[in-house]
This record gives sequence, C-alpha cells and structure tokens, in this order.
Amino acid sequence: MNEAPTDMAEIQSSSDTNVTVEMGVAALRLHPLSLLLKLAKLLPQFIYIIPALYFGISKGGGSALILPAIAAIIALSMGAAYLQWRRFSYQVGEEEIRIASGVFSRNKRSIPYERIQDVNVEQKLLARLLGLASVKFETGSAGSDDGVLNAVSLERAEELRDIIRKRKAGIAAQDTGEAAILQEIAEAEEVEPVFAMDSRRVLTAGIFNFSLVIFAVLGAAAQNFDFLIPDEMFDADYWIDRMDAPGKIGSLGIWAQIVGLVGGLFSLIFIGLFTGITTTFFREYGFRLDRTENGFRRRRGLTTLTDVVMPLHRIQAASILTGPIKRRFGWHHLKFQSLASDGKNSDHSVAPLATLNEIDRIMAEPGIRREAGKDYLPVMAAHWIVPSVIFTLLIIVSGTALGTLVDNRLFWLMLLIAPLILILWLRWKHHKYVLTDGQLFVREGFWRQKCTILPIRKVQSVDISQSFLARALGNANIVIGVAGGSGILPLTIHAVAAEKCEPLRAELLSPHQR
Repeated sequence: MNEAPTDMAEIQSSSDTNVTVEMGVAALRLHPLSLLLKLAKLLPQFIYIIPALYFGISKGGGSALILPAIAAIIALSMGAAYLQWRRFSYQVGEEEIRIASGVFSRNKRSIPYERIQDVNVEQKLLARLLGLASVKFETGSAGSDDGVLNAVSLERAEELRDIIRKRKAGIAAQDTGEAAILQEIAEAEEVEPVFAMDSRRVLTAGIFNFSLVIFAVLGAAAQNFDFLIPDEMFDADYWIDRMDAPGKIGSLGIWAQIVGLVGGLFSLIFIGLFTGITTTFFREYGFRLDRTENGFRRRRGLTTLTDVVMPLHRIQAASILTGPIKRRFGWHHLKFQSLASDGKNSDHSVAPLATLNEIDRIMAEPGIRREAGKDYLPVMAAHWIVPSVIFTLLIIVSGTALGTLVDNRLFWLMLLIAPLILILWLRWKHHKYVLTDGQLFVREGFWRQKCTILPIRKVQSVDISQSFLARALGNANIVIGVAGGSGILPLTIHAVAAEKCEPLRAELLSPHQR
C-alpha cells in the first residue's frame, strides 16, 4: 500500500486516542468529552425516572433508598455510554472511511470517498462549548443510514470535510497538507458570500414567521407531567365556580367586554410574534451562503451551528415562498430541493428573507430561471367547488342527525361555513401552472404563497391520478416525481382538465424539453 498522505497522517496522529492499527491505518475513537454529551442526552429521561422513583419508593417506606437508587441508575447509564464509546471506532483510509460500532452486536461499515455526496458539520450549544462537532457523511443511498461521527473535535471535523472535498475534486493528496487546507479555508472566509443576513434582517424574518408553537410545547409538557398537576387544573367547572366568570363578565359593560376581547387577541399576536422572532433568531443567526467549487456552503445558527454543503448537480428544484404582507415589503424565502438532506428534510433554506434580485443571483448558479415568460394557466373550478359542497353537506347532515339544526341555528352554521368556502376559493384562484422551455412553474397558496420551479431535466416520473368523482367531472391530478423527492416534491398540479393531462405528461417527459 502506498504511503499515507500528509493530511491523513495529520488526522491519525492528532490528540484523539488510537484504538489499534489495521492494515496500516489507525482506528480512532470519538473525543472523550463525548461522554458529557451522552449524559446531557440522558438528563431528560431522568426527569421522568426520578419522580417515579420518588413516589414509588417513598410510598413503600423506603425513603432512604431514593438517593442510592438514583445514583445507581446514573452509574448504569454512564457505564453503558462508556462501553458504547469504547466500542466505537473509525478509520480514515486512503480510499474510504470505515466505521465500527456496537457493544455486543458489531457493525462495520465502509464508505468509499467516491460515494460520499456531502459532508455536513453541526455544532449544538453544549458541543460548541466543549469544542466538539458532529460530522455526517451523506451517501444518498436508499434504505440505509448515512455515516455519522457524533462527537469529534471541530478541527478534526473540518479536516475530514476538506480531505473528502480534495479527494472528490481529484487533487493530488501530496499537495493537500494541513497548511494548504487551513489557507484555503482562510481565503474562503474572505470571499464575499453569495447571500448573508445580518442581525437586523434575521429579526425582520422572525416577524414574518408568526408561530404559536409555544402552546403545543406547553400542552405536551402538561400531558407528560400531568401527575404533578392538580386534578382541578383541567376542570372547567372548577374555574367557572371559583372565578364566577359568567357573573363577572356579564356585569361588565359591552365596551369593557370588547376591550377585553381585543386585549386577549393582541396578547395572542404578541406571543406569536415573540415565538417567531425567538426561534428564527436562534436558527438563522449568522446566516451565510458561500459559493464553493462544486456548489453552495451554508452556515447558520446561534446555539446549534450547522455547516451544510449543497452540490449544484444535486439541486432538483427551487421553491419561492412569500405572503400578501411579506410580498408587499419585497421579501421572499428561497428553498432548494436537494438530494442531500438538511436534518430530516431535503429542502434547504438558502435565503430565508431576500429580495427578488438576490434570489435571481442565487438561482442563476444552478441554472434556474425565476421568470416564466408566459401567462400562468388556471386549473378547473372543481378544485374548490367539490370540497366546498362536500364539507357543507357533511356539516349539515351531521348537525341534523344530532338534532342541533333547529330554528335559526342553520343560518348561523352557514355563516361558519362561509369562511371555509372563501378559503377554498382563494386556494383555487392562486393555484396555477405553466410549462416553458425547460422549466415547469407551479403556484399555490393564498396566505402562504409558493412558486415551485422544476427543471424538466430533473423529472423522473409523471402520474395522472383520477378519482371516480374527478372522472365524472372531467379532471385529474398531475403528480411529478424527481429523484429523492421528499420535501417540496413530488409536485402536484390539481384539477387539470382531462384532455390536457396526456399532452402535458408527454411534454414533461419529452427529450426535447431536457
């Protein structure tokens, strides 16, 4: 075997512990401080276990055993974590990375460099404080997990990423020593980014990301810790009797009631804005998109720092999102659908709050045009009429069956149905599509407007889906699939006239469009 290159030697001789040497390549462990990360992950489980132990042991009269029992559980958990750390190793070879894991059942995996599509580096808050990072090798293989090194030093994570980039770029290993790599990184930092967001723009993006997710979090917490909450907490009659709410509210004047209602509404808006700004600031802080040799590199995050690479050839489609208010201020959100994953999704946010000029500059790199150059085609009105009729009939029939629709209640019920019908009508009004030379444009949504731009060369399949009711009304859905489509794709055009479906499918699959 040839002598290991300089950059490989630097990695294998760094501070992490060598386990053994196999075939001339050192097998390395994760950083020892990864045990602290393991303990941090176990803490939420202790929140459930410790109260259960307390109530269970104290009721049996064994209060003195509570602390020893807790200590034993922590010791066993850390012992198991230590065994997993001792039995986990990885090797950085000349042609592949080998990962071995498992305490009793051993699993050995080899990942050739040529199969690695992306190398993503992520740092959560505790890992950043400890100087550690997670490295994920994305291979794009279906049915198997990608290789992950959960806790290595940040320096090693960057070395691994750059070594693999050099290997894939075909540059001689002898010319890629540590000094050259560090110099290249420093030079890349000085280059002006393709897109970046300062703190002011991040906060502005948070204003448009209105969210009430905090209520879902509080609800989940209340459900998980219901044993600590008094039974009266969720008893409506208890609170009505205690506060005498009907009497107090009834004693107020009409204007006082209106003021209370408006105040409650503004409180809800404030909570939504505060939640949106906070979550956006933590996620998008320091957002920077750089152009690399083969694609894009995106870095963002305050507590969790992510460093993701998006090769141009893996970008499948673009999605531009906005809304009536957001668009009035000239702001849009650009996402790329990629074969690589961004956590659990394959749609990458590449410009969370950008102008159209900035979006045009970014999309020009993968060769995607924003302007269609033709008028968009509407879909059939059945897209909103059919669900409106179905919902209306279901509400009326179910209400009649329950005996609730008497006197003027039907009138009030129809007033409740009217907003739903209006929403469905607006949804149909904004659902349009157009096929131009080499690209398909699909618009949808009224409040959350989205325009998906799919290059025809990326189309893998086109299905015509038609229910029995759609056949009777003469329309069908066109479902377009692409490789790895699990985020914004597969793309669907709803309620297309039946006579247009076959010609549209033929155009989408035509080799002349590619």
